[in-house]
Amino acid sequence: MNKSLGFLPYVMLVAAAIFYGSLFSLNKIAAEASWPPVSYAFWTSLFAGAILYLIALLRKEPPQWSWPH
Repeated sequence: MNKSLGFLPYVMLVAAAIFYGSLFSLNKIAAEASWPPVSYAFWTSLFAGAILYLIALLRKEPPQWSWPH
């Protein structure tokens, strides 16, 4: 592990575990609210993609749009 990162990898691991664990509760809430599964999957994916795009922009490494990708 890169020593200059400090505790950042551990914080990211805990954050990922919290987000992953909360998905089960959110899925149950969405099912009980009778949300259509396709729209729930769409909005979940869109929200996750927006977060990843924002992180890429903050790192000044925007995703490259090309045909192989």
